[in-house]
Amino acid sequence: MLLFEILLEYFFLPFRIIKHYIIRYIIKCFRNKKTTHYYRTNLNCNLFNNLKLLENPFLKTKRDANIVKNIISFILKKNVRKKIYSTSIYWPPRWNIFIYTNGLDFYHDFLIKCDLLINALKLPKNYCIIDCGAHIGDGAIPIAHALAYFGRSDIIVYAIEPSEYKCNFIKEIARINNIHNIKVLNYGLSNDINKYSLIYPEISTGGTRCGYLDINGINFVTIDYLCESIIDNKIGIIHLDIEGHEIKALQGASNTLNKYKPYLSLENFSDNKYNNLLPDDYYFKCKIGVNDVYSINENI
Repeated sequence: MLLFEILLEYFFLPFRIIKHYIIRYIIKCFRNKKTTHYYRTNLNCNLFNNLKLLENPFLKTKRDANIVKNIISFILKKNVRKKIYSTSIYWPPRWNIFIYTNGLDFYHDFLIKCDLLINALKLPKNYCIIDCGAHIGDGAIPIAHALAYFGRSDIIVYAIEPSEYKCNFIKEIARINNIHNIKVLNYGLSNDINKYSLIYPEISTGGTRCGYLDINGINFVTIDYLCESIIDNKIGIIHLDIEGHEIKALQGASNTLNKYKPYLSLENFSDNKYNNLLPDDYYFKCKIGVNDVYSINENI
């Protein structure tokens, strides 16, 4: 049966590839008409009508190779069905044009996300994680889901993202999956409180970038402001993946870092370290993927 599954997978592979390139060609042809932007921002294009139950990679279980046995078990045993549903997340399939134009899935930066989850499980009760930019929730959603599965729904994931349509997507996916330990904040992070324009990439998995000062733009605030005015929990972890704006975000987080001493995972594509922006008791722990990880001696 394992051979049958493999053959079946390879049978449909050419059709998936063809569909991928057809969508890519359509977007390329109509790029000047801002079709890409339309499909990114229009959340009504059957986006939530064709959700697929995808396994949360943080909760993967060893599967029996016998597909027939799996099907019979799924039909006959309620506890098996309950296990599958409790370890899976309703998410748009990869061929959905919204997902295609926004890119990324649960496995993107997987080791970074694993590190965040592992350290979140060590946090004291009622702490939280700051995840900025959360993009479409490809990290915040499965991490919050896994925390609840492991009995740590007291740990709140704050998904911070400057793009409003991405925030709306995360909120709806969280609602559909009954994930309650996630809060979505539609802000950008910087070293001051102001309004900036947003720069959206073309067909890319890249996130939204901060642009220029714009009175009609998106609200950018400091981490200190959020922790003093909006976030009620103690800060246990801060994850920053904000397209080169990490330095300014850290400059606006000095009070938070000194008060809570959170575990830090910071995207860094250069050789420059963040040491000079952090309190003296922080030390560089390791490099995971493109992220620099910092903590203090007494940290989690």
